[in-house]
Amino acid sequence: MQVIFTILFCGFTIFQAFGQPFHLSSPKVTTGEIIFSSESFLKAEFAFEGAALKYTVDGSKPNMNSKNYSGKIKVNKDQTIKIAAFHKDFLPSTPIEVRFIKIDNEKKIKSLSIAGEISEQYKGDSEKTLYDLQKGSANFSDGKWLGFKGQDVGVAVELVKPTSKLSVMVSTMTNTGSWIMGPGKVELQIWDAHTEKYSIVDEVTLPNLTEDVTINTQFISLQAKSKRPISKFKIVVSQLAEIPKWHPGNHDSTWIFLDEIVVK
Repeated sequence: MQVIFTILFCGFTIFQAFGQPFHLSSPKVTTGEIIFSSESFLKAEFAFEGAALKYTVDGSKPNMNSKNYSGKIKVNKDQTIKIAAFHKDFLPSTPIEVRFIKIDNEKKIKSLSIAGEISEQYKGDSEKTLYDLQKGSANFSDGKWLGFKGQDVGVAVELVKPTSKLSVMVSTMTNTGSWIMGPGKVELQIWDAHTEKYSIVDEVTLPNLTEDVTINTQFISLQAKSKRPISKFKIVVSQLAEIPKWHPGNHDSTWIFLDEIVVK
């Protein structure tokens, strides 16, 4: 299945006004599966004479010295590709970033339950949405995202096989125009059968939102090691403490959107 990852106007709103050069618009990017077991790909298009597409695979921002895009990029491992348009007469486009996740074919999650009220409007396939290995698009209404309004969310996971080393990725969304601010913090807690309690072993606090962040999907990575085998863990996704003051909805409740929890 192909995924249209991001579609923006390709090079048409780039004129000079008042002596100031405009940024190029971003390229149209099409991908294979974002979460894959064998191989995936990325293709890019940009219809503007004299423009060149440059990309990186090491997480750095593309510049004029980066690799030239000349055709479909094959992906056969975990990889982040960033691609942008360049032209000698204009400022470069905002890079498009796509993170690919390679998995094996072994089933990792035995069961999953959610502590939180899923919005009736954005309920996907309920709990199954979070471990069907189908990455949601940038459209939060595509049926592959779960939406939660004005609340923190807990996700309890039981593994098929206990492990002493755990790597988890949580897929979230930001869409400031739709009041989706993304989480403020994401925690990984592991279950201790002796104390019969969960304990926090890793957490990621997300940076403050700025006005230039409009639509973004990302994987948040969390890790755990334990002397005892880990059979159960919990992900706790916390809302932002408050919506930024620059946002018109700063007195309203924020949304959290989740679409996938990947265990590696």
